[in-house]
Amino acid sequence: MMRCRAWLRLFRWFVAGGGLLVFLHPLKAQEDSLDLAGATILIGSRATSQERFAARELQRYLYHLTGHRLPLATQHGALLPASARQGPLILLGTPQSHPFLRRFTGRLALTPQAIGDEGYHLKVLTAGRQHLLAVAARTPVGVLYGVYDLLERLGFGFYLGGDALPPRGTPAKVPASLDAICRPVFAIRGSLPWYNFLNSPTTWDLPDYKRFFEQMVKQRFNFVGFHTYDHEPFVPYEWQGQLVAAQPLASSLTYGWGAVRGLPTAAFGFGTGEYFDRDPFASRSLLEGGTREEQILRSQRLLAEALRYAKGLGLKVCLGFELIGDPTQPETLARLEARIAALVRAYPMLDYVWFWQSEGLGGGRDVPSADTPLGLLVRQEGSPFAYLENPCRIAEAVRFSCYANA
Repeated sequence: MMRCRAWLRLFRWFVAGGGLLVFLHPLKAQEDSLDLAGATILIGSRATSQERFAARELQRYLYHLTGHRLPLATQHGALLPASARQGPLILLGTPQSHPFLRRFTGRLALTPQAIGDEGYHLKVLTAGRQHLLAVAARTPVGVLYGVYDLLERLGFGFYLGGDALPPRGTPAKVPASLDAICRPVFAIRGSLPWYNFLNSPTTWDLPDYKRFFEQMVKQRFNFVGFHTYDHEPFVPYEWQGQLVAAQPLASSLTYGWGAVRGLPTAAFGFGTGEYFDRDPFASRSLLEGGTREEQILRSQRLLAEALRYAKGLGLKVCLGFELIGDPTQPETLARLEARIAALVRAYPMLDYVWFWQSEGLGGGRDVPSADTPLGLLVRQEGSPFAYLENPCRIAEAVRFSCYANA
C-alpha cells in the first residue's frame, strides 16, 4: 500500500509540475519502417513563420503520396493535443520553439559542433507506444532544410527547373533505423542569375522570382546574388536632378544582343506565341510603366519585393554593380557614394553589396598618362600585379584596387 501511495505522489508531482514521463526505446525488430501516412505533424507553440512554412511544405508534398492531408497540430504547454495522441508523430522544430521536442534533446545531436547553424537531425524515436520522427535543428532554416531532405528520402527530387514527384501511392515510409545527422559542407551555397537575356530575370515577374527562390531553398541553397549593368534599372541614383546609371528593361522588341531584333510574340516560332498573353515578351514592370523613370522605378520595386521574399525563405541576398571611372577624381567618388546610398535605401534587406570590375575592362585599359594622379598610382602600386605582364591589364588592376582605399 505504501508503495502505491509513493507512485501516486510521484504521478501527482509530474502532473502538477506539467511534466510528461516518457520511456524511449527502439521500434520492435519486426517493424523495420515507420509509415507516415497516418502521422500527425506537430509544431511548437513558438514556431516561427519559417517553421510553419516547413510544416505546410511537408503536409503538401505528403498529400501527393497519401492522398490526404496529414493533420497539422500545435503543442501548447506540456501535454500533447488530443489529435496528436494517436498514431505516429512528426516532431518539427527547434528546442526553443517546441516544448515536446526539448524532452528528446539528450537523444538528438543539436550542438553547434554537430550540425552548425543550418544542419539538422532526422531520427526515429518512440515515446511509450507512440512512434516519433524528429525533424530537429538549432535554427528555423535548419528545420526547413530537414523537411526537404526527408522528402528526398521519400522519393521527391528538387531542381531549379521544378520538382520530380514519385508515383502517387508510393509508400510514405522511412526506415526505423533512420538516424541522419546532416550539416552543410560549404558555408555559402548559391546562385547568380544573370540579367541581360530574354530567358533570364530580365523578363521575370514576381511569381518567377518566387518560384526560383523556392527551388533554391529546396536544394538547401542559402545565397542569391544579382549583378546589374548601368543599362538596367535596378540601381539608379539621382545626379544633378537626373536619374542616372539605369535604363528600362529590355523586351523581345528592344533586346539587342545575340538575338533577332524587334520580335513580337506573334512571330515566335512553331506557334509558341500562343502561350503569351501580352506583347511584347517582357516583365510587367516594364509594360505597365509609362515614362522611362516610372519603368525604372517599377522594376526596382519588383526586385526589392522579390529579395524580401527570398530573405523570408532563409536566403542571404546580395546586389551590386560595376565600378567605372577614375577613382582618383572627386566626382567619381561622389557619384559612387550617392549610388551606394541610393542602393541601401532601395534595398534595406540586403545582406551583402558586391562591386564588380567592368566586364569590358577585363582585358585591360589604356595606361594613364604618367602626369595624372591615376598614372602616378600605376607606377607606385603596379608591382603586385606584374604577373599580368600586359601594361594595360596592370593599369586596370591598379585602377580597380584603388576603390578599396577610396
